[in-house]
Order: sequence, then C-alpha cells, then structure tokens
Amino acid sequence: MQRNRIAHNTLSYQQNLPDLDGLKNESRYSRNYFFWFAILVLIDEIFMEFYREYSKCLENNSYFE
Repeated sequence: MQRNRIAHNTLSYQQNLPDLDGLKNESRYSRNYFFWFAILVLIDEIFMEFYREYSKCLENNSYFE
C-alpha cells in the first residue's frame, strides 16, 4: 500500500497477500501455491519422459526412414 501511495499518489484498497511462510503452512491445498507448483513440475517431468521414449521409438523404427 505504501508503494502505491508513493509511486502513484493513490491508496490501494487491495488486501495484502500472505507471506511465503503463510503459504507454506496453508492447510487448504487449493490455496497452497507451493503444492500447485510442485504438481506442475511433476506433470512436466512426466511429459518430458514420454517425449524421450517417443524419440527413442522413432529412432529405432526403420519404417519411418
């Protein structure tokens, strides 16, 4: 709020978000950003592994050459 008042000479009516410790200790998974980021990383790792296997199959298959 202080930043907006100084930078734009206005007041901010937004509520302050919780700090990182508050997010880490959040009891509801739907509001825990660390949990959702970990899920996205896991999905990314799975798709990268699928693509590696797909690439190996294409290299080993002489039908496509």
